[in-house]
Amino acid sequence: MISQRYSARLKRKVWGFDIRRGGRRYRAFIYDTRKQAEDAVLAIRQRSREAELGISTDPLTSPKLAALITARLATIEKKSERTRSTRVLQTLAAVVAADALVTEITTADLRRFVARRQNENQSASSIDRELNIIAATLHAAGSFFPQLEQWIAPKMPRPKVAKRGRERLITVDEIDALLGQLYRPQELAEQHQAYEARVRVGQIFEWALLTGMRHGEIDRLKWSDIDRQGEQVRVESTKTDSIRYLAISPRMVEILEERRKQGGQFVFTRGGNTNPKFYRILRDACLACGIEYGRKSGQGLTLHDARHSFVTRLLQAGVDLSTIQSLSGHSSRVLALWYGHATAESRVRAMLVAESSIFESIWGPPPAANAAQSASAARGSSRKVNKLCKVK
Repeated sequence: MISQRYSARLKRKVWGFDIRRGGRRYRAFIYDTRKQAEDAVLAIRQRSREAELGISTDPLTSPKLAALITARLATIEKKSERTRSTRVLQTLAAVVAADALVTEITTADLRRFVARRQNENQSASSIDRELNIIAATLHAAGSFFPQLEQWIAPKMPRPKVAKRGRERLITVDEIDALLGQLYRPQELAEQHQAYEARVRVGQIFEWALLTGMRHGEIDRLKWSDIDRQGEQVRVESTKTDSIRYLAISPRMVEILEERRKQGGQFVFTRGGNTNPKFYRILRDACLACGIEYGRKSGQGLTLHDARHSFVTRLLQAGVDLSTIQSLSGHSSRVLALWYGHATAESRVRAMLVAESSIFESIWGPPPAANAAQSASAARGSSRKVNKLCKVK
């Protein structure tokens, strides 16, 4: 009944069974261990008993994985998500085999998917996001195929993902150096098109610092999203499918006036997509300023760090979490806090606040006669903090 044999389709030895139950023949050789095959036989017997009550799922009527993938992709409206899901699900089909039945997919198959992506040098966080796509597809099987309403999807073999990502805050000195490099006058040997591309990268970088917008949100920003009368910018989130509004600051007005000369439907791009030259230009500017660039270099600078810096500086300025969440477009206040990073300045100021609060709780506030002296001491402490932190 239960035996092991070589599977030409899977190209390896597998365990399986060939049984008859209720006048039907059930045959499947797809399992990595004998225990998995035994569990499958027990499940078939259970389904056969439940069939009399009309609540079972017949494995023989299970759709193929290719049919489930087609049904799932047809429900995804956003083009970018559909493209990403297509790539992930096609990779899964290549690992499991597209003609495999949905009910045949096991956790062992998903482990092979994870192993393949790891061999392709994908990070644990990227693989985890891909497993989210696979999990959503498998869990939706019952909505596409009624015979799978009671089918339980296999457990996802999640890779271990670090709880905290990069902590990179763009300093004032780095901002000053990068903007100086990107906005420098056109050089004699530099073509005008290359000069305009460099300036555009500077404008996008500065806009990200001023607004905390994601790169994709900046690239897709249209002139129709700019309300000069209401002095606000309409931002359509690229991650949460939400809309938020940002007040236009004086510097943002200057950037918009500079971009208006370029014309077109989009403010910073031609077709709403990121120009591949953007990353090269930003990298070259970082190298010219002696700044590490890219995620692969540990603490290298990326454009997304401007979003981290935006949230962090708002938190340091005492802006409440509700306002920060409305400006950054985070789905929760917890995420807004996750993006806020402590700096040397904030740590020193916090320690001075803690020190003063402790001594005041012991001896009380300074007498009114010493108010002027206390104010002078506070200003002196502030200057010391600025000197310690090298604040410009």
